[in-house]
Amino acid sequence: MRPSLARRAASVAALTLSAGTLALAGPTGTPLASAATDDLCVEPSAAARAKPGAKTDPNAISAVQAAKLGSPAELPMLDAGSVTVDTVFHVITAEPLKKAAKARLQRMVEAQVEVLNESFAGTTSPDAAATPFVFDHVQTTWTVDAGWAQMTPGSKEEKAAKSTLRVGGPETLNVYAAAIGGGLLGWATFPQASTSGGQLFYDGVVILDESMPGGNTGIYSGGDTATHEVGHWLALFHTFQGG
Repeated sequence: MRPSLARRAASVAALTLSAGTLALAGPTGTPLASAATDDLCVEPSAAARAKPGAKTDPNAISAVQAAKLGSPAELPMLDAGSVTVDTVFHVITAEPLKKAAKARLQRMVEAQVEVLNESFAGTTSPDAAATPFVFDHVQTTWTVDAGWAQMTPGSKEEKAAKSTLRVGGPETLNVYAAAIGGGLLGWATFPQASTSGGQLFYDGVVILDESMPGGNTGIYSGGDTATHEVGHWLALFHTFQGG
C-alpha cells in the first residue's frame, strides 16, 4: 500500500513506542546535540564533521515549538510492513565522480536503504518494535554542484537543490546525500510543514554522504543518521523533547 500524506502523518502512532529504537540517540545511548526550527530537525556531528565554528545547538526545539507543530491524530495501529514509501536518493557532489567513486556511493545508498528497512522493521534490537513502513528505493539521481554539495539548513543552496531535484508528492521520501556544511550529520522536515501551507519542495531528509554505511566517519557511518532523520520526517520528535 502506498501512503497518503495523512497516513504518513497519522502513522506516527505506530512509531511512538519505538522512538528509542530509531536511533534518536547517540551510539552510547546519549542523545546527540540537536537543533531545529519550527519544521526542521538538525543533527550536528560530535565527531565526524566537527569543525571550528560548527553549529552545536542553534535552536533546539522547545515544548512551545512542539505544541505549535502539533501531533497528528492517532489512528489504529497499522500492520507491520503495510505501508510502502517510494524513496528517492539525490547524491550531490562537488566534482564529477570517477567510475569507482560513483560505484562506492551507489553501494552505500543501497546499504542505507537496507539499514532503513531493518530499523523500521524492528530487527536491529530485541527491544525494537516493528513499524508499518517499508522503503522502496525507486531512483537515485546524480548531480554535480559545488555549492549544493555543501548546503546548510535554510541556505539558498538548499532551496536551489531541493526545488530543482525533489520528485513526487509529500508521500515520497526524498533523501539528499552530500558533503553538507556546518559540521552537520543531517536534518529533516516534519510532515506538518507540508500540511500547513509550507513549500513542498523543502520536504525531505538531508544527510552527510559519509554517514551512510561504508562511509569514513567511524561510529557515525552505520546509517543511523538517515534512520534518525526519517523518523522526524514521519513526525517523531526526540524522546527528550516530548516525542
